[in-house]
Amino acid sequence: TAGLWLINASLGSAMVGVSALVVAVVAAERSFGLLPMLGLPTGVAFITGFLLLDFSSYLKHRAFHALPVLWQLHVVHHSDADMDVGTCLRHHPADYLLDSLLTAGVVLLLGAPVAAVLAYFALSTIHNPLRHGNIALPPWLDAVLRPIIVTPDWHRVHHSAIERETNSNYGVLFTCWDRWFRT
Repeated sequence: TAGLWLINASLGSAMVGVSALVVAVVAAERSFGLLPMLGLPTGVAFITGFLLLDFSSYLKHRAFHALPVLWQLHVVHHSDADMDVGTCLRHHPADYLLDSLLTAGVVLLLGAPVAAVLAYFALSTIHNPLRHGNIALPPWLDAVLRPIIVTPDWHRVHHSAIERETNSNYGVLFTCWDRWFRT
């Protein structure tokens, strides 16, 4: 477990976040991608890029559950008997590699603003151990947050041993994607 943690901690930050930032910088220098083509105001481009990055994370997560070859990699993440902070570091290295390639492609196609990419990865990196944490929010707080943000109880269903529950609640930051797509 310690070796997997070390590999994943370095791969996770270096490959996924840094590669996405590098691609965002290159796209910005060349005004490449959908968002620059639309000529959106800076604030609108930031919010749109941020939301589309989260939506793409939702879609990638669904694909890793739906496609058997990807599930063989992603099942490592679901191998913990009990979800806790360590679960967020348990991934097959090829899972990170594919995620970083897909994320870099999304960032490039969108031309997501560098600030949006930085903000998204900072927030999702902070949120990852929280949503996987073995913590219980007060019920009133969970009820307030859950319609917007993935809470530990919301995500705990996703880590269930029951297949239909595991194939639900794919959201990374926001729960709207799961509600809109009935997952």
